[in-house]
Amino acid sequence: MSAYERFMSKVEKQDDGCWVWVKGLRRNGYGSFTANGKTHSAPRWMLAYHLGRDLEEHEVVRHTCHNKACVAPEHLIPGTHADNMRDMSEAKRGHRGPHAGCDHESTKRARYLCRKENGAKQPYVRGISDYDRFMSHTDTSGGPDSCWPWLRYKDRGGYGEFDVTRNGRQKKYKATRWILAYTLGRELTSDELAMHSCDNPPCVNPRHLRVGTHAENMEDMRARKRFRNGSS
Repeated sequence: MSAYERFMSKVEKQDDGCWVWVKGLRRNGYGSFTANGKTHSAPRWMLAYHLGRDLEEHEVVRHTCHNKACVAPEHLIPGTHADNMRDMSEAKRGHRGPHAGCDHESTKRARYLCRKENGAKQPYVRGISDYDRFMSHTDTSGGPDSCWPWLRYKDRGGYGEFDVTRNGRQKKYKATRWILAYTLGRELTSDELAMHSCDNPPCVNPRHLRVGTHAENMEDMRARKRFRNGSS
């Protein structure tokens, strides 16, 4: 059996056009597929197969249907982290794109089928990614270009704080720093800061954030005649 045939044996085609992955769902809602001894994100593998080339490291898979469990190549397009952030923001605000019928219920069904086949007593188990949890604490109602205020705990300077658990240990991040690192696809170094272009500490819109140095931050504070806001 070819890799493609194995892949398709794990897919359930639905009337709304989504091809739902029903085996090996990760906690973040995406399918997982192993080929040539390497484990891939199922949507990423399918898009690469459909395009006839490997995706570049900086490329991400965008879902036009906003259904993480979907692997239909017609619903997948390559993009950047910034494109992906915009898509997720619009999906949260209710703009579901051209395949509006393909929603989160498909993801729930995928989890149900996966758990049921593995003999679990409770076929559906909730899972939420760090990004989804982050965005649930964010007000994006103003649109993709507006400030996105952080709705949870903020420090004395007005910056949001976000906890992430890794290997059983909890780590606290500045919300601005976490979302900028997520958008860039890498951790910020100890010499790098997340700087605001909007001068609004609670804002976590990555379009309003850029990487800067301590020297740049000091210059920014002098230019704005303030000594508190602007970085994290």
